[in-house]
Amino acid sequence: MNDRALRHRHNRLPIAQRLTSRKSIVNILRSGNIADGNQAKLYFLPQSQSAFTIIVGKKVGNAVRRNRIKRIIREFMRQNKALWPPNTQMVIKINEPVTDEQALINEIKQLLSGI
Repeated sequence: MNDRALRHRHNRLPIAQRLTSRKSIVNILRSGNIADGNQAKLYFLPQSQSAFTIIVGKKVGNAVRRNRIKRIIREFMRQNKALWPPNTQMVIKINEPVTDEQALINEIKQLLSGI
């Protein structure tokens, strides 16, 4: 591997901090608490360790747009782990079209501080 690949590899979000199990995600969506914003909803549930996932609905745009929004949110979450509530699993759900990405990040930051 070259230096660039190694740098990017170390900047990744650890697997333990990603929610990947459908069962876990459905459990959080059904029985978790909700912090509601204009563009985003944050579902959260106390668990043994902190982790999150992002769900972006088709109303937001085509696949390119949805994936861009997920990348932006994932990078924000990776860089701001201090904002994460301790021992909480979260699902960040975006269902409305996003016109201003920075406003969305600010809203998520506000929702995280309210938990």
